[in-house]
Amino acid sequence: TITDSATGRFLVTNTTAMASINYTITGNAWNGSNDEFGRMISAALARTTTIAKLAGTDSTNRTLQDYQDVDVIIHGDLA
Repeated sequence: TITDSATGRFLVTNTTAMASINYTITGNAWNGSNDEFGRMISAALARTTTIAKLAGTDSTNRTLQDYQDVDVIIHGDLA
């Protein structure tokens, strides 16, 4: 699940724990408009085997942004 935790910050909670914290997350975001600004999804704080804390920023000014749609893919070994 993805939970909004603050402006531009969100938590991704895995239903099944990963084997370690050595996994990769890729993501994208959309704000509901046709602008051409790039959006970046990046790790915000230390992760656990079940929760990743991420941030979404606008690539033009690097400010934290909330988005209408956030999608992530997690690659790694399950516990």
